[in-house]
Amino acid sequence: MKSLLRKINRGVILSVAVILGIAAYYGVIAIRNAPERRGIEEIAKAFGEIYEEGYTRPASLRDFVDYPKEQTEKDAKELKAKLEKIYVKDADGIQKWVSIFTTENEYKSTAYQYYETYEITYKRLYSLKITGDTATASADYRIEWTVRSDPSAPSSWGSPGHTGTASFKLEKTGGKWRATAISADIY
Repeated sequence: MKSLLRKINRGVILSVAVILGIAAYYGVIAIRNAPERRGIEEIAKAFGEIYEEGYTRPASLRDFVDYPKEQTEKDAKELKAKLEKIYVKDADGIQKWVSIFTTENEYKSTAYQYYETYEITYKRLYSLKITGDTATASADYRIEWTVRSDPSAPSSWGSPGHTGTASFKLEKTGGKWRATAISADIY
């Protein structure tokens, strides 16, 4: 009976030691990556703000035909300047997003013309993997909107609120994290 208790105690002690070792390992990784995580979260938050701004320019949402070309060019420059703060220099993604935000497309010319308000709120960063000076991560955003009182607005757009995601590929240059690629499903 006594030897059975000793074996059980050894097993319990060994299990507790293994669990504590694993917890300590993940704790050290979390502490070590905390400053890196903050820099990557800043990029995710900034992208959400840029995305919201790009999709909520009132005139561009509702009337591309009468929207002055000069204003579109000004909008494009402003958005490009903001994207350049989060992207690596000369990244292809900058022009891709500027184009998406400043040109008419089917979704913007139909759905967004009925939105009164449209807000994107950063929620969390997850799936963060840092390998030296490169990283990948995903972020969740909460999308909220209100629909204008318009009899032609489809009733299915009256149920606001869902979660969108963005995936980031990042590179550390000059001590700062910058995006090399961003794909998003935030609408």
